[in-house]
Amino acid sequence: MLSRSTEEYDSGDKLEHYKSLASLREYVLGSHRERSVEVWTRDADGGFTSATACEGDVAHLSSIGARLDVRELYEAAVEPGA
Repeated sequence: MLSRSTEEYDSGDKLEHYKSLASLREYVLGSHRERSVEVWTRDADGGFTSATACEGDVAHLSSIGARLDVRELYEAAVEPGA
């Protein structure tokens, strides 16, 4: 999950660094502002595409055969200090 203090780096420079790793297939970013998950997926040509799943949607992680139900993900998350 992104945080207010790291959001710009995690979705910018850090993402670009990770994209340079040949073994990276998917990169997942969970928003701290709204219930949404962005999945960056490497395509057959080596480029990346992104898809955003919002509350009520399911994000698919094809590299590991996983599904993330956005609503369940956020309901299971606990705020620090809560």
